[in-house]
Amino acid sequence: MIILDEPISSLDVSIRAQVMNLLIGLQQKLGLSYLLIAHDLAVILHMSSRVGVMYVGKMVESAESTELYQHPLHPYTQALFAAAFKHLTESSPETFMLPGEVASR
Repeated sequence: MIILDEPISSLDVSIRAQVMNLLIGLQQKLGLSYLLIAHDLAVILHMSSRVGVMYVGKMVESAESTELYQHPLHPYTQALFAAAFKHLTESSPETFMLPGEVASR
């Protein structure tokens, strides 16, 4: 297993797809498993077969990537996707109120 922590976040847009495709090619050729940590939901969908969503340091939802993106169940996952993909919806943005307090350090 290889841990990839934001592997393309600082790369130029023109290089991002090349690096993602290289990583996917290596994964298929060598039988690698990746633990991908990222904030870019489009990158996660492109590179992952299974996704886990963390909120305040805890895993709140985990599912096959296409299932999670089509049917998020947890309120945080729903709010995250609504914010990230608001350009894909025609309706006005919805406001999500998440219960609980934000953890302090």
